[in-house]
Amino acid sequence: MAPFGVQTIDSSVNFGINETNISKAADAYRLYEITGDTVYRDAAIQAVQWTFGVNPFDISFVCGIGSNYPVHLHSRLDADADTNPNSSIILPGFMVCGPIWADTLNPNSVHPWYEDRPLANDGSNQWRYNEHSISIQYGLLDLIVALAYGTTGGSPPGSFNLSSPANGATGVSTSPTLSWTTSSGATSYTLVVDDNSDYSSPVFNQDVGNVTSKQISGLAYATTYYWKVIAHNANGDTPASNNSFSFTTEAVPSLPSGISMEAENMALTNYVVNDNSAASGGKLIKLSGYGVTGTAAYSFSGTSGTYDIKVSYFDENDGACTFKLYVDGTVVDQWTADQNLGSANPDATTLTRRTKAGVSIANGAEIKIEATQNSEEWGRVDKIEVTPSVWVKEAEAMTLTNYVVNTNSAASGGQLIKLSGYGVTGTAVCSFTGSSGTYNIKVYYFDENDGTCTFKLYVGGTVVDQWTANQNLGSADPVAATLTSRTVTGVAIANGAEIKIEATQNSEEWGRVDKIEFYII
Repeated sequence: MAPFGVQTIDSSVNFGINETNISKAADAYRLYEITGDTVYRDAAIQAVQWTFGVNPFDISFVCGIGSNYPVHLHSRLDADADTNPNSSIILPGFMVCGPIWADTLNPNSVHPWYEDRPLANDGSNQWRYNEHSISIQYGLLDLIVALAYGTTGGSPPGSFNLSSPANGATGVSTSPTLSWTTSSGATSYTLVVDDNSDYSSPVFNQDVGNVTSKQISGLAYATTYYWKVIAHNANGDTPASNNSFSFTTEAVPSLPSGISMEAENMALTNYVVNDNSAASGGKLIKLSGYGVTGTAAYSFSGTSGTYDIKVSYFDENDGACTFKLYVDGTVVDQWTADQNLGSANPDATTLTRRTKAGVSIANGAEIKIEATQNSEEWGRVDKIEVTPSVWVKEAEAMTLTNYVVNTNSAASGGQLIKLSGYGVTGTAVCSFTGSSGTYNIKVYYFDENDGTCTFKLYVGGTVVDQWTANQNLGSADPVAATLTSRTVTGVAIANGAEIKIEATQNSEEWGRVDKIEFYII
């Protein structure tokens, strides 16, 4: 039909013209956005004009808009209209279905027919003309928004490619920067990252704006991820030409490991090996003569890092032997064995230890103990232990919010912390009392198979790591099998900095945390 020179797009009369007319007008405007052909735009505008009153019925089919509009909407909000012809309701902005076939109550009416008649006076199915619904409203809203904010026509974004990390890359950081080439005409990009190739459960899915790279964090170690990018503008969406790529994150970082070296297995100068039941392994070393200076040395085979060195030696009460501890030729500690531990013999009472903390040791460095004999003190040494310098905080000793302490035999110290209720977010906070420096941080937590709890680790108010506890370690209980850890490397921490672990409860996963360890590097 073409009243007043305006061409409507549809003439369906099942539930009136308006719903399908407006929906197809929205499609027409979409075609205009894609092609730029103004014929489609003009058709959409004419359809809107017809709906708002430029029609042979001289009525706006949108209730409450214009000078003449329907007042007898068929709505449950006006139940009286079923029986009371004088009842009516105005719902501003609601479009009715509009003209349908001829009025079955009036054999002289013509097609199409419309009359704003009370429901109480209707029958024979012609009541459909004043129906309204969400599906009817959607088309009108969609088209009005498009007309108000739409483009002047044009093309969707141009082709582009994913670039870095390269497809199939390995050893990628758990906080990688993903990048792609520029798509001409793009106004924004959506980045999607998932550990499933079908992208059914993305770990990252955001419109990142009009940029060509984005750093994300909190990925799991030794895990393959898939990623894709879609470019957007008002005319459409364009996926990268080489969607999608995959990469595998780096292995779990190796923390410095401790090494215990029996003195009798070291390279000895002016030292001899003696049997002794009080010594580790049943042997110790002893200076070979009166007044001599002897050495015991070995090459450190551990990972480069910062360590505590513990020397186990015998301090009898019959002399004052002097010791020096070297690392790669530099004296890092020295002392005199002059305690009185109650015996002149190398036995359990005189076996003691000297610890030097926070020593930087490179892989392959020479560690050497040097002693000088005095009186009847023979510089006896049992072993040297090199252990990573670590600052440990038990979770139960931290300041807790929405967390409670539970006894658990699998946890360090026999206790852990657990979130206090369903859906809550809790925090555990402490002040770092170690030396300022750069650290690897290891969080020990329980990852059961009955939820997907999320964690964040803060240092000085900044998130340095975040992850989801979603492994299947074979149990729904906080037991040895589900006790696991998360390591973040190379974090600068100042003495006194606030350390905070934050978790959000999910299903039956309660964000259980055991302890946090800090290894200086």
